[in-house]
Amino acid sequence: MRDAEATGTAVEAAIDARLAVLQVHVGGYDYAAVLKAYWRGSETDDAGLTGAALRWLRGRVFDETEARQALGVRNIIDDGDVYDSLKLLAAFVRLSRICRSGRGLR
Repeated sequence: MRDAEATGTAVEAAIDARLAVLQVHVGGYDYAAVLKAYWRGSETDDAGLTGAALRWLRGRVFDETEARQALGVRNIIDDGDVYDSLKLLAAFVRLSRICRSGRGLR
């Protein structure tokens, strides 16, 4: 949000820019979309949206239809995607540490 305020852009555009590095990974587009949905839900106090995002991130969404209806993504995390999801989580944690330290992306 600080980036959006500093550059005068929309918060969702700033989130997209920050999360773009995740999209090079397998499943990264959906991962970034779910993180953005979580932010949107927390900003609007939509417990259903934040809950759906957390369920997806935990691998608790049971079918693609539920994911598409609640979050707008086509894929879910299942047994075959656990390793890729862990890599995405690690990339997100690294990204958040870089952003919080003020070093920016390099």
